[in-house]
Amino acid sequence: MRIIALKVYKYDELSLKNQEKIRDRFRETQCEYDWWEFVYEDATTIGKILGIAIEDIYFSGFASQGDGCCFIGSYEFNPNWEKDLKAYAPQDEQLHEIGSALADCQSGDVLLEAKITKADHHYSHEGTVHIDVYDSEDSHEVDDPGISEALRDFMRWIYKQLEAEYEYQMSDEAVEETIKANEYEFCEGDLKIWHGE
Repeated sequence: MRIIALKVYKYDELSLKNQEKIRDRFRETQCEYDWWEFVYEDATTIGKILGIAIEDIYFSGFASQGDGCCFIGSYEFNPNWEKDLKAYAPQDEQLHEIGSALADCQSGDVLLEAKITKADHHYSHEGTVHIDVYDSEDSHEVDDPGISEALRDFMRWIYKQLEAEYEYQMSDEAVEETIKANEYEFCEGDLKIWHGE
């Protein structure tokens, strides 16, 4: 039998160079969970305020041609959108522009609604959905590109939030937070995680 003495370090005790190595190693698995769920929840809440009932969200990202985000669901004008959005997201000018664009497509006599469905496509950007706009009173289809473009703008907005969240999750700050929250310790030399007591 041999007894081997092994030095074990907390993350903050490592040299800056070794901290960088550890961060790079953890970055490979940093996003192996549903990190996008908070963005989905926020988008669904904002969608409801804008009159958009989101059934499902799809995205791919963040470095290839064809990356993007889209959703399926429906749109129905919410007359209280402006007050509700000011309460929920008062500083987001892009969201207020989207809300205004949707409202501008409505008139006192005719309220327009929309159905958003996914095209049979392997990409998931805003161009991969069908948006059918129709008169809410008699359900006949109408040609109103304003509503379609506003809905696609909201899809682009969601994609920006997803990209920002992903970039944060991959940042040094977030990776260090994960390491420290789990109180990982590292063996001298190979910097493997120490699983002892």
